[in-house]
Amino acid sequence: MPPKLAKNDPRNRFVGTADDFYSPICNTCKHRHDGTVTCEAFPGGILDTILEGTFDHHNPHPDDGGIQYEKGEAMKTW
Repeated sequence: MPPKLAKNDPRNRFVGTADDFYSPICNTCKHRHDGTVTCEAFPGGILDTILEGTFDHHNPHPDDGGIQYEKGEAMKTW
């Protein structure tokens, strides 16, 4: 198992609380549920690969139920 990174380690990509979290693609998607890390495509939780940007959700994902990114208003909270 890899060592746990300290919160202030620059290799730790997600530092802070859910209120501090920002995902460029999810933050402006019209399908996102405000105040949570869920959306219409992923009601059980948005996949890490999408949050991290390693999967571009402009494209279909096998688990998204046919719902992909669509531009909406930027939300301020997770």
